[in-house]
Amino acid sequence: MGLTAVVCEVGFFALFLAIAIALTWPLAVNLETAFSDLGDPLLNTWILDWDIHAFTHEPLHLFDAPIYAPAKYPLAYSENLVGIALLVAPLRAFGPSPVALYNLAMLLGFAMSGYGMSVLVRTVGKSRFASIVAGILFAFCAFKFDHLAHLQIIWSGWLPLLFAALFAFWRLPSISRAGLLAAAFAMNGLTNIHWLLFGSFTLCITVVFLAALQPRRDLRFWSRLAGALVVGSLVLLPFLLPYQTIAEMYGMRRIRTEVEGGSAEWSDWLVASTRNLVYGRLWTNNERSERRLFPGGVAIALAAAAFLLARRRAAGEQVHRQDSRTPVLLHILDALIALFAVGAYLGTSQTFVMTAGRHVIVSIDNAATPLVIAIVIAFVRCAIRLPVAFGGGDGSNIAAVVGRSRFTQEEWAAAVWVVIGVLGSLGLNAFLHSFLFRHVVAFQSIRAPARWAIIAYVGIALWAASGVDAIVQQPRASRRRFAQIAIALLAVADVMPRIRWEHVVADVPPVYRWLAREHVHGPVLELPMSGWNLPFPYLLASTAHHVPIMNGTSGFEPPLHAELRALTERGEFNDVLTAALEANGCELVVVHADWLLTNVQPAYAWIREGLASGHLAFVRRFDEAITGDYVFALPRNGRGWERLRSAGNRDAAGFTDDQNLERLLTGKTTYNSNTFGRIEAPRQDDDVHGPLTVSGWALSPNGIARVVVRVHSGRHVYAAALRPRADVNAAFPWYARTPNSGFFVVLPKRPKGVPRNTDVQVEITDGSGNVMRLPDRLLTWD
Repeated sequence: MGLTAVVCEVGFFALFLAIAIALTWPLAVNLETAFSDLGDPLLNTWILDWDIHAFTHEPLHLFDAPIYAPAKYPLAYSENLVGIALLVAPLRAFGPSPVALYNLAMLLGFAMSGYGMSVLVRTVGKSRFASIVAGILFAFCAFKFDHLAHLQIIWSGWLPLLFAALFAFWRLPSISRAGLLAAAFAMNGLTNIHWLLFGSFTLCITVVFLAALQPRRDLRFWSRLAGALVVGSLVLLPFLLPYQTIAEMYGMRRIRTEVEGGSAEWSDWLVASTRNLVYGRLWTNNERSERRLFPGGVAIALAAAAFLLARRRAAGEQVHRQDSRTPVLLHILDALIALFAVGAYLGTSQTFVMTAGRHVIVSIDNAATPLVIAIVIAFVRCAIRLPVAFGGGDGSNIAAVVGRSRFTQEEWAAAVWVVIGVLGSLGLNAFLHSFLFRHVVAFQSIRAPARWAIIAYVGIALWAASGVDAIVQQPRASRRRFAQIAIALLAVADVMPRIRWEHVVADVPPVYRWLAREHVHGPVLELPMSGWNLPFPYLLASTAHHVPIMNGTSGFEPPLHAELRALTERGEFNDVLTAALEANGCELVVVHADWLLTNVQPAYAWIREGLASGHLAFVRRFDEAITGDYVFALPRNGRGWERLRSAGNRDAAGFTDDQNLERLLTGKTTYNSNTFGRIEAPRQDDDVHGPLTVSGWALSPNGIARVVVRVHSGRHVYAAALRPRADVNAAFPWYARTPNSGFFVVLPKRPKGVPRNTDVQVEITDGSGNVMRLPDRLLTWD
């Protein structure tokens, strides 16, 4: 590839990156704080951070990730994101935080998807403009924004690159192109396990389809193709074996009811993401989580244009039929097709068993297996010769039909992808995924078969590219340019999203900086274990210290964590909990007092009993939120825990850590040396009609200089008025420099440009100029 070609490819990627920045704005200026939500994005931020940390510190212990301790291979409970981490790891040298790195990976994932689709379209001979349109429709389709929380789904560019590599190899089976196929296969698998399974199946079907069209391939061709896939599989093997290990150890397989919930229905293909600006308002009340699959009106229209406007190809492009086949073999195949079709019918309603004496001759308990077998045999039959009823009287077969058609073999292959993607998305509501779920162990780990839709989107985008070229092939340049501008604008408008970004507090709490500084071995248990979506913030905090914790959240949950979580959720802080922690090596317990909620009294009683019996030892307190974080050691596991204790220093209010603990356990307030506060209105997920009131209070040893309210990711900023709050100052009597601890502002109406679904965040500046933000509040504002 020459320099000009490289510059051209870089230009394509840069174009899609620019589009990604524009469509996700203002993400690019909020890289340090913004998430689509505060759930799975935090999990994926942690995975990405751990991958990069393991690459440079513990490469042989990649899957021994520091959550769910002491469970086996916690990284294998979800997507490992290794393929993404490998590509974004060099950015770590520029010092971005884990959150910023995740968001950079998000933008690059969109760009990679568009670029990958562009390469596929150009590989099959379409124009550059068509490749750009197809890239936009694929990379930014509504399905992607519905899965904005799933970084691995955004990174779908390796799928079209995989098919592009296959087409390129099919035309010229060189060693270098076999290497490209192997690389694309491996990177697709390292990026997304779902895409590995779906892509591998579709790749195999595509190879069979192409082989039926062009059966005359020599041994060298097939050996190189097989070698490429074997090499790619060997690269993936070390990253797949841990999944097999934990599946066998913990029985981590999906049950049918889980999979049924993630299986689409036909009507789901008419439902778009609520995040789509054009179509989202049509389905504002739908609850079809992960099953909103509408590919977009423009993509469908362009694909239809390709079908309607395609011209007949030159005769030289036709694939000549073969007309001398054994009639006996065809009759046998016809009989087998009929037999398995009957078997599929019998398996639709109930289990069918045929016996002879005490021996079972035939047993059919599902329709999927015989139906798949019937389809495979039917394909083989048609590859030899079509039935007479379908035009096979003159010896025509599939190759002859494709050769006489108006469409290329790549377009036919794309049509096959659409069929595979649609049928697969139906999950257990159709035969394809039902068959794979029953017979292929790897598919038993998939909770949401609706994600098969990504395969259909690749095919639709390729057909859309064909439609673009069919439309813009005008004899007059002015009309051609007008058509291109119109298509480009329609494509961008069709995928335009509406995103409400949530924001995390960027500062790392002091307790986590301490864990990193003291090189604690762990494992550490954080309480509470659930509620308020807490496992996700715990994972985000883990990026600051990488100390093993017993907490976690992922695609699966190990037995010990489930047991501990159930105990704490029921408020059973007792000897059973203590014994489980001691038996599993827990070294420290971190209690986040502000988050205990209904478990405050059981937890405090457990702490008192543990301290009295010697099963717990108080280590120290850290400022955080309002009440603080409290660290306890389990002396039986934490040898040398005494070195971690605070030196008995007193805070500005004159209290030691021990005295602050006693105040906590007796329901009294404690001193906080940092700025802190609370938003009292609006509440989380409030529905606001008319004026919006934002109010609350804030305290700081340095006094409060000002409070501002940031609306819609900070695009609108309003100064809040300060006022006295006697109740707050009476509860916290140590902040003489903050006489006006209350704040409020009333916004009479929703500002222009602010959507109904928006967010509010309060920013506080203390008397020394230090700035902190309170957690984001989401609301709907009419």
